[in-house]
Amino acid sequence: MRPALGLGCYAPWPAANPLTTVTLEEVTGTRSQKTKHDFLSQLGEHCREALRRLEKPPLVAAWYETEELLDLARPLGGRLLTVPRSTGDTIENKATLDTLLQQTGAAPNLRIPSESYTQALPSFESLAGRFGLPFVVQTNSSGGRGTVIVQREIDFAGADSLNPPFRVSRFVAGFSSNTTVLNIPDGRGGCAVYVDTPSHK
Repeated sequence: MRPALGLGCYAPWPAANPLTTVTLEEVTGTRSQKTKHDFLSQLGEHCREALRRLEKPPLVAAWYETEELLDLARPLGGRLLTVPRSTGDTIENKATLDTLLQQTGAAPNLRIPSESYTQALPSFESLAGRFGLPFVVQTNSSGGRGTVIVQREIDFAGADSLNPPFRVSRFVAGFSSNTTVLNIPDGRGGCAVYVDTPSHK
């Protein structure tokens, strides 16, 4: 099955083409990373017209709930297939991640030792003594944009310039891999779990 319509910043990969696409790259003939976060506002009426041509109210699969997506779907009786923004913010909140894992019953040996800081970070020397070198500083973000691996004091200067709250944790050697997990209720009180590695939006 392919989506009936894909809205995006870049022209799609042919092997994964939706039946119809509306992308900023196709409309303007240009490709730029600078537009990847506000392409919907720039596409505007192109998106609304494409949605109006659908035979049924749209079911919009998205990574995050946004007012722009709600404004596109609601007038046509559609809805977003995603978690509310407040839930997404909770999941992405690195400072409360360990608490969240504890609440889900994750075993201690599956959790990376960490500390949360709602204001400024302690000194480099203090954190290096607590976690060893290298250690990891994270702020609320996705895709690794708010993650800094601190090996030297110069790295720490970059991490300290980020906005709180912070999560500081011990570094675990290995490879980095974002993973998307999709849970779908099965109608019997349980759920089906789909895991996609590496993750995609």
